[in-house]
Amino acid sequence: CLKTLLMPNKPMSTTIHDFDDDYFASEGFLSIVLSNFEELDTNKDGNLSYEELKKAISDIISAELPEGVNVEDDMILSVFNDYDLDKNGQISLEEFKGLTKDVISEIMS
Repeated sequence: CLKTLLMPNKPMSTTIHDFDDDYFASEGFLSIVLSNFEELDTNKDGNLSYEELKKAISDIISAELPEGVNVEDDMILSVFNDYDLDKNGQISLEEFKGLTKDVISEIMS
């Protein structure tokens, strides 16, 4: 489940009220972000390329959506571009932290 992937130490019954600024600044959240980032950074260059993010999103979606449902590359590219704040063609750890925060907030809303 996507929630478990992003929040392995948080119970599934967690409400949006548990995800406040204190949580997003906590060592627990930062640890989850770093762990996920390091796992997705397959070439270990300290950044996520479009291809690395695309694979991660595709893997998550294939596990969550019915077979045969695909996400268009344009949508993934749009997410990538939205979170590549410095427009260097890569997602840094800090940018990934913002992406993770937004995904969790969206899931829990």
